[in-house]
Amino acid sequence: MRVSDTLRRCCATRPVAFIIVLAALEGLMVVLLGGYKIAIDTPSYISAYRHFLSGQIDILRTPVYPFFVGMVQDVMGPRYYAWGVVALQYALFFGTIKYFYALAMRVAASPRRAFVATLCFALLPGISSWCSTLLTETLALLGSVMLLYHLVRAHDTRRVIHALAMTVWLVFLIFLRPVFVYALPILAVVWTVAVFEGRGSRRVALASLAGVVVASMLLLGYMRALQAEHGLFAQSNVSDINLYYLERYDGLMNPSFVEDAPLREKLERFVATHGEKVEDGHLIWGEWFDLKDNHSPAAVHQAIQASYQMQPLRAASKVGGRFYRVAMTAMFETRHPVWDTINDVLSPSMSVLYLLLATYGVLLVWTMLRQRRWPWLSVLMVMLGVANLVTAVVGAQSEWGRLVVPSLPIYMLMLLQLLKPWHWRGMPAGNRLFD
Repeated sequence: MRVSDTLRRCCATRPVAFIIVLAALEGLMVVLLGGYKIAIDTPSYISAYRHFLSGQIDILRTPVYPFFVGMVQDVMGPRYYAWGVVALQYALFFGTIKYFYALAMRVAASPRRAFVATLCFALLPGISSWCSTLLTETLALLGSVMLLYHLVRAHDTRRVIHALAMTVWLVFLIFLRPVFVYALPILAVVWTVAVFEGRGSRRVALASLAGVVVASMLLLGYMRALQAEHGLFAQSNVSDINLYYLERYDGLMNPSFVEDAPLREKLERFVATHGEKVEDGHLIWGEWFDLKDNHSPAAVHQAIQASYQMQPLRAASKVGGRFYRVAMTAMFETRHPVWDTINDVLSPSMSVLYLLLATYGVLLVWTMLRQRRWPWLSVLMVMLGVANLVTAVVGAQSEWGRLVVPSLPIYMLMLLQLLKPWHWRGMPAGNRLFD
């Protein structure tokens, strides 16, 4: 039998296994050529793990990834733990491929299209290469795919077990990255509509709503615990770090709005010494560490929030300008030297993502008005995708391509749906996407 016939048969009979083998070969190449990557944030996860073990709540990191990295270090030791983390992240990513294929089949209703989409998902350097970096991207990808998978299964099979699984993955994501809090109101809206719409199982919709409530209560409990220890009612202070950087970079910091007198004087000195607008990142970080070491988290948080709240029009104009700057940056990011070079040449800009979301949103609204029904899965995907992009641009000063990695599977599913133009009368008819 010819090799081409064998490959064709593998693709037809065991597509997921075939793709996982290819992804494993690519992962082996990445590790052999570039090894693993210890990011600048990695030590903070180890430090957070020690804090959690001692009974303290870390103010910077939520617990999922610190425990993931820290427990591997405890088992393998400081010398080899990074290899253990990379191996586990690749194993988890390979497991994710199976569930992405199931979602692609659900959207495309075509084994061939689902195979091509899953192949891109598994081999795209902007996704797969993150497995060799000790950051949260791989676990965020896993959680995003599993959350969407169990949402779909809960709706399609009308089984409460999938609503329970959805709750587990929702909690996992919230305590992996604070930004995933945006999923709570989105899922609440989707399942509330499902309850009153009367389609599918109301029991599953109510169970899913209960899961969202449970996740929200766990989050509130954690925030209360952090407030009791650090005086800050939040998941962490990582957003304050990013927002302070943005305020100084954009020239939005106004000390006159600050309530704490010593802190106000400190910020006035910063503005007088370094200027209202600071473009040198080293100066901004130096200011931040001064604030962190000498002032309470709650006072710093109030100062940062007040500068935005008291001048909303200026803040909105700066955010608008940031969306423009982001549009010119690469959509895919990696931490591998070989892939970085290729990525700089071949990666589309974030403006392509803007175009995808705009096109999808317009056609979705047109379909909803024309057919007068609620295409729940498409509404869910576009809300999650837009929320991730907006929070990344509004709340971060750089690395936007990395921050949207968790939603790349959703964007790929949306693109897969749009690549079926002959079905647009029902956007698309012929499958259960809008059941």
